[in-house]
Amino acid sequence: MLVRFTSVVWEDVADVVLVALTAIGDQVAPLIEKRNYGAGVDAFLGVLVSVDDEDNSRFAKPHNRLGTVTDAKGRRFKQLSMAVELSPDLLAGQTAGELRRLFAQELAHRLNERPFRLARGFDWTSFSVDLQLALGAAERGDA
Repeated sequence: MLVRFTSVVWEDVADVVLVALTAIGDQVAPLIEKRNYGAGVDAFLGVLVSVDDEDNSRFAKPHNRLGTVTDAKGRRFKQLSMAVELSPDLLAGQTAGELRRLFAQELAHRLNERPFRLARGFDWTSFSVDLQLALGAAERGDA
């Protein structure tokens, strides 16, 4: 399964968030990419949303879903995406390492509950456990 991370954040923290999410992706992807969890779901996208406390949910909503997306080469695939909403106050002044740990912890916490309708045959239990373990390694910097 392809694993990627992105963000919707304000400009002041975009650079440090990019470094943190790139590090998580580099650590998590090798642990998950060869796995297949069924139902034709080929990708996972984790999204850090930190715009402002009032608007975070509006920006997060489109990222909490299972849908079909098209890549740059025109190939269509099923992608599960989940957003983690964080207050901008939590991100201000954080280092990339601190943001990496915070996002990994919050996403792992979100994985404790089946979040929304999933494709029949998708092995949510195995996926969520595997991703939580990979995020734990990324949080510690061991992966």
